[in-house]
Amino acid sequence: MNLNKLHLLLLFAVIILFSACKSTKNITYLEGVESLSAQQLVQSKQPFSAKIKPYDLLKIVVSGSEAAETYIPFNILAAVPNNENAVQSQATLQNYLVDCKGTIDFPVLGKLQVVNLTTDAVAKIITEKLRVYLKGDLVVTIRYANYKISVLGEVTVPGSYSVKDEKINILQALSMAGDLTIYGRRDVVKILREGPDGQKSITTLNLNDKNLIFSPCFYLQQGDVVYVEPNKAKAKGADVGSATNVVFSVASIVVGVASLIVTMVKF
Repeated sequence: MNLNKLHLLLLFAVIILFSACKSTKNITYLEGVESLSAQQLVQSKQPFSAKIKPYDLLKIVVSGSEAAETYIPFNILAAVPNNENAVQSQATLQNYLVDCKGTIDFPVLGKLQVVNLTTDAVAKIITEKLRVYLKGDLVVTIRYANYKISVLGEVTVPGSYSVKDEKINILQALSMAGDLTIYGRRDVVKILREGPDGQKSITTLNLNDKNLIFSPCFYLQQGDVVYVEPNKAKAKGADVGSATNVVFSVASIVVGVASLIVTMVKF
């Protein structure tokens, strides 16, 4: 084999290897987002505050400038076991379950309609109603006790995650789940959401799209389920281990290069 044929052979081998390794999928999040103007970025600001839904658990604390025992009737304690097998228990503030009608049963005040309101709005309502019974400065604090989202599909660590600050966007949620695997489709991420009336909706997000930040589903709500769809390679190889797929891919490249060498030698 002369030198020219050897150079040509090496060129073909390099082309085959690069073709085999080249990805046709865009894996960059928010592709081109740096091209958005300052005015466009201002428009992406979304005032977000979670709305209360049926079956939410609320932790409500009443405090103020009067003596601590004054607020005891409004801060009911419940006994909670230290662990599943423990006989002993510890006292903690009772959580209020929002029932299917969207109400909670608050001490002294009775039934309160809270569904589709923010925690700040409910705190204001409770504060106004408690003015009849309490004097001085009054502070009502409300937090979710079960603010969770679930991330499933092609992510590193699928599961349910608690959100302490009650605000999370889709990228933060995926980060909590260890990001997408190499088999996850970044252009097909589905958000399953249930409204206060029980009606369900499914929205598909494209993580590659710079306009993702304008989506009304960019920020997640409590109870949202995020599902990352697998790509075609994963779907086709569902019954074959990933290690086997790699072996077959390498073997195919080797066979192709070997066949090319044999063909070139014959010349």
